[in-house]
Amino acid sequence: GFVALDRNALAGEPLVSRPPHKQNPELNRSGKGKVDYIWVKSGDKVKAVLERDEGSRSAIILSHSACTETSQWPSDHGIEALTVVLENAS
Repeated sequence: GFVALDRNALAGEPLVSRPPHKQNPELNRSGKGKVDYIWVKSGDKVKAVLERDEGSRSAIILSHSACTETSQWPSDHGIEALTVVLENAS
């Protein structure tokens, strides 16, 4: 079946994917400031295990922070990053 990897606030991962000014659900119809998901489906012979290493964690945190040049997020939506490890299901 499908597996998902939740963000870990204790590791510094943000729990929302939109900049603060776009997190108000009353003003935002698109996603309502929630985290996006990457869904991965295991097969009969292969099991997918989702992990987040320091590189993917760093990419998430950087994309959810204001940059020096503009003092705003680089985009109106942070990125999602993870590692997919494929293992034999047998």
